Amino acid sequence: MATTYGTGTVLLTFDLNDGSAVRIAVERWLTPDGDLIFGKGIAPTVQVALPATATPLEPQQLAALTPEQVPTMEDTQMLKGIQILQAAGVQ
Repeated sequence: MATTYGTGTVLLTFDLNDGSAVRIAVERWLTPDGDLIFGKGIAPTVQVALPATATPLEPQQLAALTPEQVPTMEDTQMLKGIQILQAAGVQ
């Protein structure tokens, strides 16, 4: 399994008057046990390879998809996550 790394923070984007934007960390991500992820990463419980030709979807791209388009997307990691949530009864 590959440990993933990121900032371990929730970022908010603030648009500036000149058309640029700044992202500021406003919260930290924690594991369900309350452990900080920052600087340590997190190992996945389900490992799913992303094809080399696929680009992970951004949240706004996923939100723009119709239900019919979701099963055809190349982001295999997102698809697996959706399958896991559906199996758990999350709609």
